[in-house]
Amino acid sequence: MNRYLLLLLFLSITIGGRCDNASSWQISNLTLKERRERSRNLQFSVAHDRQSAINVTAEVVLTRIDSSFVAGDKLAVLGDAGRAQAVIVFDLRQAREIDWFFCYEPKRISPQWIVYVEFYPAHSAGYSTDVVLIYDLGKTPSDNCLDSRGAVHLPPSIGDYAVRVGIPVYPESNASQHSYLNEVESPSRSVIVLGPPFFLLLSSKELVFLSHQGRDAHDYITHLIAVDLSKGVSDARTETINLPFDELPRKSNNPNFLHATRLEEVGPRLVRLILPKEDYGVDSLMVHIPGRG
Repeated sequence: MNRYLLLLLFLSITIGGRCDNASSWQISNLTLKERRERSRNLQFSVAHDRQSAINVTAEVVLTRIDSSFVAGDKLAVLGDAGRAQAVIVFDLRQAREIDWFFCYEPKRISPQWIVYVEFYPAHSAGYSTDVVLIYDLGKTPSDNCLDSRGAVHLPPSIGDYAVRVGIPVYPESNASQHSYLNEVESPSRSVIVLGPPFFLLLSSKELVFLSHQGRDAHDYITHLIAVDLSKGVSDARTETINLPFDELPRKSNNPNFLHATRLEEVGPRLVRLILPKEDYGVDSLMVHIPGRG
């Protein structure tokens, strides 16, 4: 095994914190049962080591379970919630729900980090923009919120509008100002990141995804975004990388817009964008992330 593969193996264990006791929890019979029109009962059995299993039930906003995983002494359940998605967090030692929130496209990117886009109403008063946040299961629910949640009952009730949860890491203005603001003064300043799934470069601990800025696909400008998380979620640093559009045999009607179906890590600071060949004449595009000074 070469040094790079050894590094990936090491980082896959340590990145985002260790979860040494995750394997000692056994989760079974994780199911949803309809309770009300807009909620379900989430049920599962949990056992620790050789102890007897305990049945857990919680009323949740989920309408479908997409994935679940154990991080330390917590269980995270990700899934659909009507027109959005939601994340539900359980404390397994207490056998109870401790947090939940609405969001878009949540994805586990490390043993205890979940990345997602902040939820916003479909018909908000201003112009919406995507804000990328991270929820750290190694921290308490209160520590996963910029606003003081000490006076707020946790977990939120089923009727609460739980959306401002997590630590913003992109855009850079939201990260540096520790802001949940996801409205801009004009559509030309809107940023769209929903599309190919987020992923974490194991070699450099950078969150990578595509960003499209502009009013719509006719005037979008697409960039590759690399968010440096090596110093922690609260000290995220963003790098915006121009794409090599001139390497494409064919371009769309907007030569500054690129649609990719998937992103892959090829090597240290090297990313492959998987493309629809019928649109661009090639099925992939390689992008190098410059080293940081």
